[in-house]
Amino acid sequence: GTWNVRTTYDSSLNITKTGNTTGPVGADHTIEYYIRVCNTGNVTVYNVTVNDSLLSGDPFPIGTLAPGQCRNVTPKTYVVTEDDVCRGWVNNTANAAGDDHCGDPVETTANATWNVRTTYSSSLNITKTGNTTGPVGVGHTIEYYIRVCNTGSVTVENVKVNDSLLSGDPFPIGDLDPGECRNVTPKTYVVTDNDVCRGWVNNTADAAGIDHCGDPVRTLVNGTWSVMTTYSSSLIIDKTANTSGPVTTNDTIGYTINVTNTGNVNLTGVHIVDDLVPLFWVIPDPLEPGEMETRTFDYHVTDADLTAGEIVNNATVNGTDPCGNDLEAEDSVTITTIKYCIDGHKFDYYGSPLDNWTIFIDRNNDGKLTAGEPNDTTDVNGFWEICNLNPGIGYKVCEDLEDLNGNWTPVNPPDGCHYNVTAPNHNVDFVNDQRNLTIVKTADKYEVKECDEVTYTI
Repeated sequence: GTWNVRTTYDSSLNITKTGNTTGPVGADHTIEYYIRVCNTGNVTVYNVTVNDSLLSGDPFPIGTLAPGQCRNVTPKTYVVTEDDVCRGWVNNTANAAGDDHCGDPVETTANATWNVRTTYSSSLNITKTGNTTGPVGVGHTIEYYIRVCNTGSVTVENVKVNDSLLSGDPFPIGDLDPGECRNVTPKTYVVTDNDVCRGWVNNTADAAGIDHCGDPVRTLVNGTWSVMTTYSSSLIIDKTANTSGPVTTNDTIGYTINVTNTGNVNLTGVHIVDDLVPLFWVIPDPLEPGEMETRTFDYHVTDADLTAGEIVNNATVNGTDPCGNDLEAEDSVTITTIKYCIDGHKFDYYGSPLDNWTIFIDRNNDGKLTAGEPNDTTDVNGFWEICNLNPGIGYKVCEDLEDLNGNWTPVNPPDGCHYNVTAPNHNVDFVNDQRNLTIVKTADKYEVKECDEVTYTI
């Protein structure tokens, strides 16, 4: 007799996957994963293994699972990459498979998944320093030091430094890993005229590159280094002559003019004006600091110079500094001329000196003292002197007849003037006599006796 009983079975696996975080995490963060596989069927499943989409080392062996039995994979770790943070997440799935007791393959019908959100920051920092803060002048060399750091969490590639002042930029830095810093080779700058006019040298720099995710990155704050500047602009002129005198008509005087830039900036538009000769000298631009230009000329002494008694020569130099300030300096040389004089005395008829009488050169030949005509007043000794006269010229020398007041009359010369007197001459005398003279003699006593003293007044 036979009795058949139908049988049935279910072979199935279940897998779960969890992690120690759901994020957000950044590059280089370590995620730990936990995987558990259970036999949810009613027959044994042999040779169970776990396949993972992310973790290295798979497949992970589980072994044989009896119905209802569960087993864990040894916890596995994963280090987040920059590619992960660029995607914004780490998606990890796993499944399990094996062979059931009947020899049929068994596989989880649903994958186990654990998603971790990712995040990142891309940023650069730049610092700039120099070997001085000043003050510095024109021609001074400033050395600059630039350092760029990756302060973000992903690599920044093709980093370059742009500088507002230094030549040769952009300066390549290359790729910078997170936390990595790199220096630009020190750069130098020479201070210019324009810098000192502004009062400072302000130098800024920034850095830029492309982060690992393909986005541009630039420093948010520039690296800045300011250096104070200073300058002095000054100009001197020195004028000399080959003689200090005395000189006379037709003598030649050699003049030398030296102009020097005594400041520390270039000067332009420098020119010399001399009041003795109609000359205007232009100094070629620029007149550099410490540079000296020399000009020379000759001058021939004139009769008018002798009349003046000295030759005063003024020279002026003007120029402009690069900041637009006008400069001026002057110098003078005084040379004495030979002193040609006519002098003499004034006496009364009896040879006594007469003071406070005026003697003059009658240039307009009118016999009267006119404003501007050379003159002198006799002193207590009757002496007078008129100088700064030209030699070889005949002068008319007169006494001021208005001084006579009708009480005196010229005796020598009879008309009060000497004619054709040439300088020098030291014996031009004048003699006067009083008119209508009377004499009165008195005594202080009119009656006297022997031994009395009498005082007489004449």
